[in-house]
Amino acid sequence: MQFETVIYEKVDDIAIIRLNRPKVLNAINVQLTRDFHQALAEAALDAAVKGLIIKGEGRAFCAGDDLSESPQNMNVEDILRHVEVLQDTTRIMLNMEKPVIAAVHGYALGAGCEWAMSADIRIAAEGTKFGFPETNVGAGITNCGTKLLPLLIGIGRAKWMAFTNERIDAVKAEQWGLVNFVVPADKLDETAMAMVKKITANSSLSIKFTKRQMNFGVYQDYEQQFELEAHDVDRYGGIHEGQGRARQDQEKVIVGAIEMIIDFRVTVPVREWVGDVEEAKRLFLNSFMRGYAESAYEVSAMYDVTAESMVKAMDAAGVTHAVLQAEWALGDYRKLNDATYRIAKKYPKKFPRYYLTVNALEDDDMVKVVEREVRERGFSGVNFQTWAQRMYPNDRRLYPVYAKCQELGIPVTIHSSINFTIDRSIDFSRPIYIDHVACDFPDLKIVGNHGGWPWVSEMVAVAWKHKNVYIEIGAVAPKYIGTPGTGWDPLMIYGNSLLQDRVLFATDDMIPWQRCIDELKALPLKDKVKEKWLGLNAARLLGL
Repeated sequence: MQFETVIYEKVDDIAIIRLNRPKVLNAINVQLTRDFHQALAEAALDAAVKGLIIKGEGRAFCAGDDLSESPQNMNVEDILRHVEVLQDTTRIMLNMEKPVIAAVHGYALGAGCEWAMSADIRIAAEGTKFGFPETNVGAGITNCGTKLLPLLIGIGRAKWMAFTNERIDAVKAEQWGLVNFVVPADKLDETAMAMVKKITANSSLSIKFTKRQMNFGVYQDYEQQFELEAHDVDRYGGIHEGQGRARQDQEKVIVGAIEMIIDFRVTVPVREWVGDVEEAKRLFLNSFMRGYAESAYEVSAMYDVTAESMVKAMDAAGVTHAVLQAEWALGDYRKLNDATYRIAKKYPKKFPRYYLTVNALEDDDMVKVVEREVRERGFSGVNFQTWAQRMYPNDRRLYPVYAKCQELGIPVTIHSSINFTIDRSIDFSRPIYIDHVACDFPDLKIVGNHGGWPWVSEMVAVAWKHKNVYIEIGAVAPKYIGTPGTGWDPLMIYGNSLLQDRVLFATDDMIPWQRCIDELKALPLKDKVKEKWLGLNAARLLGL
């Protein structure tokens, strides 16, 4: 991938990221922050990469903030978003399960020094200068330097550096513990490469766990430091003194954001639309849905669930609202829509939004069905299970329905993950087909159900490309989403940063609500991102 302000390359199994604004000593502006963030994410997600070196082009590693491009005209919200991406660069380096080596030369100042400190090992060229000029220009330290620096050199020395703006050279930096090694400038690259190769020659699994365990023991509360630094930027109106206004009298009161929990997709209990348990057994056990209910006992257990018991379970877990979605796979889609409407009207506070389903294999005019259900019965979205009809989401037979949904301004939800039937391919539900739909319907809100697994990277890429695409994580236990190696790493990285506003919590009522909520709250996400996933994103999309 090509970047405007960084150079990303690989030498065998080693990734090298070079900050590339040499004319300004690689000073940090918005573009460099974004490019560096993306390059780090690429290295973190590339299974072929075993280690990473970060360095600077030209005469310096990084001279800190580019004051000539300081966001003087940005509002506080824009500044906070910039700070958030900046902080995410450190998060990625700290959480990356690979060794990160910083090869530092010339100057490492301010946020540039923080980037170096975020690496696992720092090698400095002779004559390199380190320092924190923030207090000299009326700025705040915003990239966890207020935690990393004291940990490396001690709090007394850290305060001296930060308060006085005094710079230290590479020799003193090595003596104090800010860098691991000092080498001649012409040996810097060679030494860094030798170091990372020496490390990666060892067990990758052992390095992964050792880094994680050490960082947890030392940095486990660094999120609190990030939040404090960002809070002070928010409170005082900007990064630099004088550019913003004091906001003590304007601080917003956040109304229990974490308390707004919205399950974006629950489905209609079987007994609410199937005549009796024997009919349910015939439907499931004699059809392609055997993969979802393999025995009469399982079907009976499904049939025991009622709308009332489902609502009580959500209430007990603190789920404030849910989107009730008719999800066709077999049977009469009309009965399913009727049951959805009936339940939503019985529990309007719990289900303020409810989505119908369509079956493109029927002779009915599905465009007319959608328009009638929306205008006459208040449905506010459409659910598609295209794999059940042996259709891809980009099948042209569905396009008139998409067009009607776009015209009506209602979202669609599309199964975007594995299906567990044995007579049709999982390929019917790949997220890449949502990309086709989003290209053709740029104003249609599209939700990819189940997070795209096992094509999570593909789902993330489609959502990143299209602002109208959301990622929903129903029917997946959040603890597995947070477990490295399960395929969910791209969502954890991008869902905590660039895509944090477009991830939607859901259960598909397949996993107990309380368990899902507890597991999501335990994920290594920023607190405000957890609030967004659990409800704020859904509230915005649903107009609640």
